[in-house]
Amino acid sequence: MTNTIILNSIAHLAACVFIGSQYSSQCGKKRLAGLMTFLLALLVAPEFLNLPGPLGVVRIAFQALFMITVSMLILKGFERKILIICFSGAVFSTPGNIIGSVMFQYIPDSVAYQVRLPLVILVSLAIHAIMLVVAIIYYGNRMRKLYMDRTFPWISLFLVPLAFYCSIYSLRVWPQNFSDSPLNMVTAVFVSLLCISSYYLALKIMDYQTNNLNLYYSNQEYELLIEQMKTRVDILGQKEQDSAIIRHNERHLVNLVRQLIEDGEYDIATSILDSHLDTVEQTIARTFCKNVVINCILEAYVAECERSKIAVSVQADIPEKLPVREMELAMVLSNLLENAVLAAKTVKKDPKVTFLALKKGNKLIFEITNSFLGEIIYDEIHHIPVSAKGEGHGLGMQSIMIFAEKNGAVFDCSDKDGTFIVRLLLQDDVLAQFAEAPKPAMKNPPDAEITDNSELDKTLKDYENQKEMDAFDSIFK
Repeated sequence: MTNTIILNSIAHLAACVFIGSQYSSQCGKKRLAGLMTFLLALLVAPEFLNLPGPLGVVRIAFQALFMITVSMLILKGFERKILIICFSGAVFSTPGNIIGSVMFQYIPDSVAYQVRLPLVILVSLAIHAIMLVVAIIYYGNRMRKLYMDRTFPWISLFLVPLAFYCSIYSLRVWPQNFSDSPLNMVTAVFVSLLCISSYYLALKIMDYQTNNLNLYYSNQEYELLIEQMKTRVDILGQKEQDSAIIRHNERHLVNLVRQLIEDGEYDIATSILDSHLDTVEQTIARTFCKNVVINCILEAYVAECERSKIAVSVQADIPEKLPVREMELAMVLSNLLENAVLAAKTVKKDPKVTFLALKKGNKLIFEITNSFLGEIIYDEIHHIPVSAKGEGHGLGMQSIMIFAEKNGAVFDCSDKDGTFIVRLLLQDDVLAQFAEAPKPAMKNPPDAEITDNSELDKTLKDYENQKEMDAFDSIFK
């Protein structure tokens, strides 16, 4: 019985290591280590009860419940991905346990117990180590790409480890067990291999879907670029047409102003000239920032605001070269601006949209605000607005969160007095590694402690203070 407790305890340790690796980006290291230690104690303690038959199934059910509960403590709520993470931990920790039991059963009794037990433990530890390396590097890293996707069918994927979990424990606990039916060990080994093969096939399918999704987003990026370029061409064409009309009427305007001056109607002449200058300025192509792609997007949405009678303000200190892929950032800003304009259109009185991009030191901060009507409901886990259009919508905000996590950025949204505020902070020291080489499909985000929104608040506060000082200095110039 001692050897069973030891092997099961080692398996629980391996499961805790795997589960902890999947939550490493969503919890501080000290807190995560404490919770995983607590979980290990909860999993190991029932092993000493030696519950027979059906009571062993109850023990296993409680151990599964412990894993889910501790995961909920880490995420501060329930998410469907918890099920796949917890039961996958049980799957990847089982082969080492089973092979250890097989070895202990079939090593000849002529070998002393003091020799058999350490040998079995060493082999079991080696197998657990190999399984953890494969599970964390090959499986875990791929799964992290999907953790932000709330539309992913986690329940369907969860059926694979659940079926394995039930099959294995029906062979080794109840209605049969390894002691009464040693041949079940061989069956359990094959079931383990079958389950791991199922994971391999599932991951291959997910890779295929991910590649298709990446291709789809690439197409979306180019379609966005083409659409914004078309909008810019239309705007430039309209401005060129207006310029041609102005040039055609300029001779008549000059004669009119000359006549007014000769007649002493200076105020009327000045008013006509001011109006003419305003008209000329409207025909000049506006440049909001140095980056061509972002400028196209800003120009398109500013034009949309003007057509919809929405007050719009743009201040964009965006450099020509960005530390991230400009098309990815363009997609994010386009999503945010589209949401802002659509929300502002629902406001009947004084609708407004503002766009601020501030470059300060190694930080590049974006803030977009807009008027809105009604109430905004936030997701309890990620604190992003939940789409009122139902399932299948609100993917824009999720894609923005994925962009922020991928590029080590800080993303925040809130609302106050009928104004919705979205802020995104990029830091060059975090993003420098992405400037030249193509980016990987997903990067582990920083620990929760350093994604504090106080960095956003401090940057914006410094900016506001600087504006006040500039205004103060201008009085004495």
